[in-house]
Amino acid sequence: MGYLPQCTLSITVALGSIEGRYDLVLGETKSYAVWLPPQFNTLTEMSPGEGYLIRMTAAGTLTYPACVGGLGAEPAGAPGEGVLGHGRAGPRASPLSGGEPAGGLGGGPPEPLGG
Repeated sequence: MGYLPQCTLSITVALGSIEGRYDLVLGETKSYAVWLPPQFNTLTEMSPGEGYLIRMTAAGTLTYPACVGGLGAEPAGAPGEGVLGHGRAGPRASPLSGGEPAGGLGGGPPEPLGG
């Protein structure tokens, strides 16, 4: 899915509205897995113009926080305000459904090696 905000946000801030409903995010060359220690995740920020695959573990609606300023800006306003399709300006939302992996990915964390 396309990243709609016009500022770079940390992955946890950008995906805050679906916290606990996804377990894996893939960028073009980087990834973020919730089950890995932070030092092993190479995807730490989401940036304008990029696309990401998000593997949902439960249905949810992604609502990006509003941005203030340019790149690296902190979000403004409360998540969930101004959802697209409701005739209001503000953060943008995309409905996401769980139960089926996005992009043909398998379910759950990978099995440990040698086990």
